Amino acid sequence: MTYGQVTHKYLGRKIPGDLRSRNSVEVAHRIRCAWAKFCQHRDVLTDKNVSLSSRLRLFATVVSPCVLFGLAACALTSVQVESIDTVQRRMLRLIVGWVRPGDEPWADTTRHMRDRVARAMSIFPIEAWSAQLARRKFKMAGRFMARGQDWPSIIVLWDPKSTNPMACRSRGRPQRRWDDDFHEFTSACFPGQDWRDIAVDAVLWNSQTEAFIAGLSRAMP
Repeated sequence: MTYGQVTHKYLGRKIPGDLRSRNSVEVAHRIRCAWAKFCQHRDVLTDKNVSLSSRLRLFATVVSPCVLFGLAACALTSVQVESIDTVQRRMLRLIVGWVRPGDEPWADTTRHMRDRVARAMSIFPIEAWSAQLARRKFKMAGRFMARGQDWPSIIVLWDPKSTNPMACRSRGRPQRRWDDDFHEFTSACFPGQDWRDIAVDAVLWNSQTEAFIAGLSRAMP
């Protein structure tokens, strides 16, 4: 095993030797943790003798925070965000239960499962993990900018060329940056303005939370 493949656990996060893969490693780690937590409580989560609303409440209280821990600080791609939603949908199907009668076409079985999950969400609504993640990230960005000269806001405002005029990125497609979502959002909703200037106004920034989440949902493949 090379150094780049070695990972170390620190404060609940998995940090790889090759930092270019840190986001994919962390997403995979959070998904494994979520499945471990789900399996720990599987007997209750899938027990039909327990009310569905109670089981969904347990899922939202125990499993969801486990998978979302720390991900708001990662620069995730749309594919990585969609992967956690895929896991969530699979877990919800296990909770509501499903049976494929006879030789029913898989398309029909899938449609019935979606209907069952939709009915379950009407009993106890659970927001998609991608939306919960976007909400956490948006609030985090607002807190960063509201604190002024704390180190998180200094890092967000830092421009590499301000300390090294010769700085340049390597060849190839640039990696996803943490605040790319905010730049894309403000360019569409506040043309010509920087998200960091808008986030200083806490009232204005918080009023845009739902619009930001909706914009990310539309951008998902």
